[in-house]
Amino acid sequence: MIERFILRLARALVGIAQRVVPATRRVPWRAEWEHELERWWDELPSQCRRAWSYRWRLVRRAALCFADAWAVRSYAIHGPPTHSHLITHRSDAMQETIQDLRYAIRTLARNPVFATVTVLTLALGIGANTAVFSVINTVLLRPLPYDEPDRLALVWTNFGNDLPQNWISGPEYAEMQEFNTTFESLGLAIPFNVTVTGNGEPVQVSGGAVSGNFFDVMRTGPQVGRLIGMGDDQPGAVPVIVLSDGFWRRRYGADPSIVGQTIMVNAQAYEVIGILSPEFEILHPDAGFPARIDVWGAILPLFGTFFGRPVDYPTLPRGNHGFRGIGRLKPGITIAQAQADMDAVAVSMQEVAGGA
Repeated sequence: MIERFILRLARALVGIAQRVVPATRRVPWRAEWEHELERWWDELPSQCRRAWSYRWRLVRRAALCFADAWAVRSYAIHGPPTHSHLITHRSDAMQETIQDLRYAIRTLARNPVFATVTVLTLALGIGANTAVFSVINTVLLRPLPYDEPDRLALVWTNFGNDLPQNWISGPEYAEMQEFNTTFESLGLAIPFNVTVTGNGEPVQVSGGAVSGNFFDVMRTGPQVGRLIGMGDDQPGAVPVIVLSDGFWRRRYGADPSIVGQTIMVNAQAYEVIGILSPEFEILHPDAGFPARIDVWGAILPLFGTFFGRPVDYPTLPRGNHGFRGIGRLKPGITIAQAQADMDAVAVSMQEVAGGA
C-alpha cells in the first residue's frame, strides 16, 4: 500500500507541474514523465521499493518535473532560453506551489540518509538572476563501483527561488574547467531517448551523451573495444557509440564482432566502438538519469547534428541547462578547500557571464 501511495504522490507532482506546460504539449509531456518514473520504479528490486530511501528518491525525481515544465513553457513562448530571461514569468500561484514543494523536499531531507550529503555552493550573479553551483558528493548509501568514489561529485546550478535545482550549460562547463583548481577533471552527461534500427525490429532505448573525458572521470573501462574519448567529442567528429553490457547481450547476442560495425541510431549511422563492462552503473539518482542506459554517444557530434553545424561547448546556448556535471576532486582536497576555491572561481565566471 505504501509503495502505491508513493507512486501516486509522484504522479500527483507531475499532474501539478503539467499545468505550466502549454496545452498543446501537456498530454505527451505528462505521459513521458509518468512513463519514466514508473519505469525507474518498476526496474528497482523489490527490496529497494520497500526501502524509504528509494521511495524518497522517486519523489525527488518527480520534483524535477517542475523545472522541466517551466523550461518547456519558456521554450514555447520565448524560444531557446537565455540567462537574461530564464524563468522570469511565473504566476504567484505557481511560485507558491514551488515554495510548498521545496519545503516538502526539505522535510524529507531530514531523513538521516540525506543528512550525510555535503553541499558546496558557488555564487554566480547574472543580472537579476543568481545562479549557484552546488556540488553534492555521490556516495550516500553504498560505495559505487568506481575507483575512489568518494572523490566523485555531481555539479548543478541553482537559480534561487526560480529553479532550485537545475543543471549546467556548455559555456558554464568550459569556464568551470578553465578557472577551478580543486577538481582533477570535470565531465558532462545528458540522457535522451533514441531509436535503434537494424538487426531486428526498431527499438526505442535510453541513451546517454557524454563529454570525451566522462569515462576517464568515472575511471571505468570497456570489456570489448574502447570507450568514448576526447577525440570523439570534437566539433564535426564522426559519430560513435558505446553499448551497455545488457543491450549488447539482448540485441546482439553478446557478439563481439558488433564492435567496428555501423548501426542506425535515430536514422543516423554510428560506429560501435566498444562495450561497457557489466559493473558500470549510473551515478547517484540525483543525477536524474534513467535506471538503465543502453547506448552512449559523444555530446558535440550529437548536438552538431541537432544544430546542423559543428558546435563546441563555449558556443552552445548559455541558457540551455541540461548537462549533468560530474567531477572528480583532486587527491586530498576537502569540501572546505573546494568551497574556498569555488568562491574565487565565482568571481571569474561572473565577469565572463557579465560580458557575454
